[in-house]
Amino acid sequence: MKDIVGLITFRDEATSDTSGLANRLPDGFQSRYFNMLCFNRLCLILCIILTVLRKTECRRTKKIKLIHQPPALIDYANSKLPSESQVTIYLQERENKTFHFFSSVNNAPLAITIIACSSPIYWSLKSNTSDIANNISLTVDTYSFRSIVGLYLISLYAESNCYTHLYITRTVELPSQILNESKNRRLKLLKRRRRRKLTARWDQSLVDPYATTYCLVINSQRPYSTLCSAQCDVITSRQQENKIYRRYQVSAISDYQNEKKDDMTTPQIICTGNKTHYTVTNLQDRNYYFNVFAINGRTNLTYLHGSAVMKFDTQVKPIFLKDGKITNTNLKKLDGKAFFTYKLEKRVNNTLTFLVVPCGGGVVDVTLKYNVNRSKKKIRRLGVILVKEPAVNVKYHLKVLVNNRYEFTKASGVKVLATTRPSKIPFPALPSETIVHEYLSLKKCNSVTIGWYAAPTSADIKYCIAAKKGKLPENLSHKTPDNCRIDYEMKSLMNMSYCKNFNEKGGEIIIERIENLSPGEPYIIYVTVKKEEGKSLAYDLLQVYTKLECD
Repeated sequence: MKDIVGLITFRDEATSDTSGLANRLPDGFQSRYFNMLCFNRLCLILCIILTVLRKTECRRTKKIKLIHQPPALIDYANSKLPSESQVTIYLQERENKTFHFFSSVNNAPLAITIIACSSPIYWSLKSNTSDIANNISLTVDTYSFRSIVGLYLISLYAESNCYTHLYITRTVELPSQILNESKNRRLKLLKRRRRRKLTARWDQSLVDPYATTYCLVINSQRPYSTLCSAQCDVITSRQQENKIYRRYQVSAISDYQNEKKDDMTTPQIICTGNKTHYTVTNLQDRNYYFNVFAINGRTNLTYLHGSAVMKFDTQVKPIFLKDGKITNTNLKKLDGKAFFTYKLEKRVNNTLTFLVVPCGGGVVDVTLKYNVNRSKKKIRRLGVILVKEPAVNVKYHLKVLVNNRYEFTKASGVKVLATTRPSKIPFPALPSETIVHEYLSLKKCNSVTIGWYAAPTSADIKYCIAAKKGKLPENLSHKTPDNCRIDYEMKSLMNMSYCKNFNEKGGEIIIERIENLSPGEPYIIYVTVKKEEGKSLAYDLLQVYTKLECD
């Protein structure tokens, strides 16, 4: 931009210098002269505008996302093999191809990697003095040795038409590092049963991560150890489709395509660039194999990065509850939907109690069905459903559901308990109002005074209070802590917490003064009610600030 401004300044100075020359010209030439100057100035402005637009277009072009494709299977036409670059070779049935490379260094490390795609590869390595190695490569085979100065010949042979990859490197540790990485890496799979979706995630490659892109192979038939073997199966499938095109009508072709797409018998190859996740949709009830391949952009070397297999089942199996035993369930893995079943085998005179505690601070919808009866409620902290005079040999079906996406991000799991014995209930009762209030008029530089409603029952319970230095997140829509982890959190705040008994009865207000705080600091106040030899439940979190100066 400075160059453009300087150019305009130079043109202005030149124009002012030539104004005296224009005055000395005849009248007829003066108008032509000024027209020429205006034309030159207009051309200069147009050039500046075009330059700016071109730079802007270049910036926009850099932001365009490229469509990533798997490496093309193109036959390498040269007989001389390059170093540090993977090449693709096509072998016809019973064809023998020979390639050569030259080593100019003596006693240097060398490694040759042969990757078989669709057929076993018979290979041999020779130097100008002797035979070095003979072997069969079924998937990936690497041979390392110390070189001598001279010419090397490598011969390849296959029983049927196939592709193969060849890679020569002086970094001997690289192939073994890649093989070890592929054995130890596993994909993380997250199901979405209700939407028939599944998200696959994997870690970055440790080998040249910034120059590595990824391709995910999904199918319902078998795992793949090489990317080119999946590509060969895709080519074979397309050849079969072309035969069907010539034999059947258009309607039959479209039905065949839809069927192939749904069952994934033909592998699907999705290249994600440098992204390390992908979501698959429209999955059916069957086994699926997931294989991620890493592709090095500098050398074109392609290798297996991670694998996983999963049976995708859209039907959620019920979880059987045992009397008096808490069942923990991960709602993330069940896509926010869980079913529980309880069966009473002996007649009892007590009430059947179902307790539901959501984990993570989310809200869940709970529905209980038995015979023709049905009850439904929303639960945030602790939900209690009572069945009076429960029947013997009747199955009670409890459904826990996270309805919206926002709650699903918070609801990590759920704890469920079914029992006919009140002594087996480990949770205390909470009041309907769980807000913790601060008395601002009693605030001091080293203490705050808070109040809350007492629990409905005061027998065998105690209250624990903790003050943690810090601020609540601004995006916290409600101040409900995770009741599944509250005991662990209070234990971690042991140096800043204490427990005590209060005489207040249900509905009465408990007032407590928290001391030994620092002046001018923010604190998060925890208040929990704990059953003796049982579990804790938390009130709302409270944000407080101590005074800056002491009176």
